[in-house]
Amino acid sequence: MIFKKWIFHFKIFPGKMSKNPLSRMTIVNFIYQNKKFPIEMKLLKKQSEYFRREEFESGVKEIDYELLSEIESYIKPKEETVRDFIEYFQSGDINITKFNVYEQEFLSNKYEIKIIKKKTKEFIESNYKELLEMILNKSEISMNKSEEILFSKHIEEYLNDDR
Repeated sequence: MIFKKWIFHFKIFPGKMSKNPLSRMTIVNFIYQNKKFPIEMKLLKKQSEYFRREEFESGVKEIDYELLSEIESYIKPKEETVRDFIEYFQSGDINITKFNVYEQEFLSNKYEIKIIKKKTKEFIESNYKELLEMILNKSEISMNKSEEILFSKHIEEYLNDDR
């Protein structure tokens, strides 16, 4: 009976219902290093405060969106990190490692994704010694803001270490 009502409604108001549910889907193409990383807008809005606030022209099927702005060009996540970030919206899982934690943290802060923020914070807290070793063994002297915070939080431990 419900099926018949739907067909009846469709026949009377053909312009009100789309034959193809994908025709109403908006895809956001994150652009990074001249590559497109597509994700459905509804998945972004479900997890991201940033995208819930953003206003986009209605009816647009695709939106190209720079993952990082020009002033954020100092952040250089690996392509795999970007793929993991995008995959999170589809699977709900995020791959956080000592090699990508700061990039995932940056992206989660920028796009206001609470779950990834929480997971990166937990990862940093539970792996801080290994992350500090990486900081101290870097060939370059510069640190990002998160590394500076981590280092300053635990500097006493290293000052008292006899190694």
